Amino acid sequence: MLTSEVWTGLKKWGVFKNMIKTKIKPIYYKLPAIISILVVGITPIIFQFYISLHSLALGFPWSKRNFVGLNNFKQILTSKSVMHSLQLTIIFTFLVTIISLTIGLLMAIILNRNFKFKYIVVTSVLVPQIISPSVLGLIWRLMYNTDYGIINYFLKPFGLEQIWLGKDLAFTSVVITSVWFASSFMTLISLAGLQNLPPSIYEAAKIDGANKIRVFWNITLPMLKPILGIGVLLQQVACLHIFGLVYTLTGGGPGERTNLLSLEVYREGLNSGFIGIGAGIALILAILALLVSVVFIKIMGREFL
Repeated sequence: MLTSEVWTGLKKWGVFKNMIKTKIKPIYYKLPAIISILVVGITPIIFQFYISLHSLALGFPWSKRNFVGLNNFKQILTSKSVMHSLQLTIIFTFLVTIISLTIGLLMAIILNRNFKFKYIVVTSVLVPQIISPSVLGLIWRLMYNTDYGIINYFLKPFGLEQIWLGKDLAFTSVVITSVWFASSFMTLISLAGLQNLPPSIYEAAKIDGANKIRVFWNITLPMLKPILGIGVLLQQVACLHIFGLVYTLTGGGPGERTNLLSLEVYREGLNSGFIGIGAGIALILAILALLVSVVFIKIMGREFL
């Protein structure tokens, strides 16, 4: 016959065993993902920070690096070129995100109905996303060409031809191209959200006599908020890190008129050969993307999560 002490001990062991099974054991299943994130995501950032604390020229051996502490960051933060690139990047990100969101949502509303050849039209929206950004930059560079570009070809009869990649319109041209590229993504994500909204809500609104504008502002838009939030967040981060499209389109020029922060990383780190400074700018860009993400999620609140 079991004594009370033995029985109490067995109960405690049962509770402990159950805790291991329900709480501790599942952690082991998560370990591969956690380790992968640490190795792939955190390790490069740590190494990048380590490089940014050193002076190292491109082409020289790793042993020739010199520890300079925060001098690289002091040089970066006092550089007019970097501050100009930061300002351009913020303006570029804001414009492209807002305009592409507006165009994408409007296109999604138009496509969210049955019409002939709908699937062909929706598939064509995917085209910008399946072509390399570098290739798209070259295509748009040809289209913007002053002498034989297709855009000036149609504007010439009206006397409206422009030097699209000149000093006055280069930044505008980059924004237009980026909006065209980003709008397809925003259209697809908005269309996916619209097609998953329950039709019963719209039927109830119709019975109550709500017009289309009220339905959009009071029903459609609030219900799309989470998925639009994800789209905006991803688009903001993509704009901060954009490189290939802008590099092949303008190369950051003329001068520094389209020299975004991602291109400044290339100019300093690879073109000029200052690896430490380039790593420092890249780290600032990563921190900026992180801050934008955290602030945006905080503003969106629970509905986003």
